[in-house]
Amino acid sequence: MKREFQRRLDSLLQSAARRVGVRSTARTARIVHAFMRGFQLEQLSRPDRPRARAQVRADLVFLLRALRSFESNG
Repeated sequence: MKREFQRRLDSLLQSAARRVGVRSTARTARIVHAFMRGFQLEQLSRPDRPRARAQVRADLVFLLRALRSFESNG
């Protein structure tokens, strides 16, 4: 059973995916969530190399655009 915060996060990610025009919102939410978990693990394992919030946001925008483009071409 998913925790409440997990459900809320899924909902927020699906909403964001819808806003940028992604059709497979649940799939996109899972991929973005995995990206964010990977980012968190990277930060924990390399605390001496913090990434700027702007860089993470830029990477996330890139990922969402790539997913949207893949859907359009796939």
